[in-house]
Amino acid sequence: MAGYVVSVAQSKGGVGKSTLTAQLAVGCVSYGYKTAIIDLDRQGSLMAWHEMRRRLAGRIDGDLSIEACSGWRLPYVLQRLRRDHDLLFVDGPSGHESEFKAMTKEADLVLIPCQPTGLDLWATKSLLADYEDVRGKALVVLNRMPPRGIPAALIRREIEKLSWPMARQHIGNRQAYVVTMGTGMGIAEIAPSSVAGQEMGALTAEILQRMSKVRLVA
Repeated sequence: MAGYVVSVAQSKGGVGKSTLTAQLAVGCVSYGYKTAIIDLDRQGSLMAWHEMRRRLAGRIDGDLSIEACSGWRLPYVLQRLRRDHDLLFVDGPSGHESEFKAMTKEADLVLIPCQPTGLDLWATKSLLADYEDVRGKALVVLNRMPPRGIPAALIRREIEKLSWPMARQHIGNRQAYVVTMGTGMGIAEIAPSSVAGQEMGALTAEILQRMSKVRLVA
């Protein structure tokens, strides 16, 4: 078994990378896949989330592991973890070129969260232009989308005009994700039938479909 590597990358901070990584990882576990998270972010947000998961939620995760590492060690960590995991999610920091290069080079899929703002759109343009390894395996995920409004529609139209690969499922700006992260859990565990649970479940299924296609080709 060779684990499928999903890097969650964005040069701009505050776009919800860590929340998206944790929610998708928990979602993959709920589908029965052995999953690992590699935290490259120096803030260690996901390490803290996982510790809270163990301490407050009392979770002993045989199918969800986590490890912190630096960018230069990533290839070695992935080589080791790939043997025993179906999926590996790499959560990267914002604004660190060496980590970006490492995580995009090693990835099978690069998820790029993009909020419905001009700043996020510019950051995504820069990321796709500056890192050649992203081309061909990028997938833009519209994140923290309001239920309605002109800005969201304009951003979606602009992304479609640029012909960027975009996930079918967008993620709403929902308090449910904040609440679950604060308890060390994921929406797939607490409220899978909620609106938040359904949309995150759909994005998780979309990623798993891509993984299956890659394995069939291989």
